[in-house]
Amino acid sequence: MRNPQKKNKPVPDSFARCLNEKCKQANSCLRRLALLQTTPETHYFSIVNLASVSQDAAKCPFFVSSRKLRMAWGMKHLLDNVPYKTAYSLRYNLLAYYGKSHYYCCFRGERYITPTEQAYIRNLFLQYGIKEEPVYDDYTEEYSW
Repeated sequence: MRNPQKKNKPVPDSFARCLNEKCKQANSCLRRLALLQTTPETHYFSIVNLASVSQDAAKCPFFVSSRKLRMAWGMKHLLDNVPYKTAYSLRYNLLAYYGKSHYYCCFRGERYITPTEQAYIRNLFLQYGIKEEPVYDDYTEEYSW
């Protein structure tokens, strides 16, 4: 079952918003979307310094795509169909990759697993001869704040 805390995460205060409504990329920029999602309950937030951006620039150096990413949650059953010795080695590699506390946050579904991390795990499976795709406990579409 999906944890409601995983859905619709608010924009972090530290994520810089963009005030440039005339930007050619404003409709597809996460920084502009973040500004539009700012509510009166947000007492403060960071902004992009428009003076540091050339108005003639074809591509803004602060642009972040507003495309949502498929995040995985939880790894409680990730190794269920893997032979014990292989699962033991995979778990050891995952602990080394994430670190103990970070691994257990991902394992319990308290933190999402990014597409880059999912690719790492998929490649790790392939290195151990496991051809089936890793299966996580849940998936959501999220903005990469």
